[in-house]
Amino acid sequence: MKLNFVVDILLQGGIVGFPTETVYGIGCDIFNLSAVEKIFDLKKREKTKPLAAHVGSFEQIEMVANTNVKFFETLYKNFLPGPLAIILPKKPVVDSVVTCGLETISIRYPDCKEAVELALGLGRPIAATSANLSGQPSAVHHEDVLKYFPDCLDFVVQSGFTKYRKESTIIDLTVSPPKILRQGAIPVEEIEKVLQVKL
Repeated sequence: MKLNFVVDILLQGGIVGFPTETVYGIGCDIFNLSAVEKIFDLKKREKTKPLAAHVGSFEQIEMVANTNVKFFETLYKNFLPGPLAIILPKKPVVDSVVTCGLETISIRYPDCKEAVELALGLGRPIAATSANLSGQPSAVHHEDVLKYFPDCLDFVVQSGFTKYRKESTIIDLTVSPPKILRQGAIPVEEIEKVLQVKL
């Protein structure tokens, strides 16, 4: 992958398709609001479904979210990077356009070399969502992304099949007790065992 070329596209406000270990995503610079709005339009996504922050380091999580939350450290040490999305309180630096007005943000730290390198190259998180049209199956191969978005993305990173070929598990740490919002690549039982909490 020509990393610098793709990072430059993101820096210029472009939208790129990229792999994670779960499914492919389409993403942009989290602080470029016109690009963020374009993702909603391209995906035909409701403005009530926020984008997630895809990060390449712990520091990038702290850039956009409050990590001083019960259970976060345990989940981070046991599952990240990996196919777990964690809902945390967002920091004011993240515009409500990204989070659809919510005071929370979904954090994804993928166990995927390309995704991590893109975020690190950009120097801040990538605001992203799964690379499919709303209501359609997720993209698990770059050909799926090209099928859904044949001519409207600025670049698609072509990396073949994703590792898990299924979505991430989502856990919300902004409620007590924590709540599983989606069962995905990490079994809920594994999370319960680590947290010693019934979810």
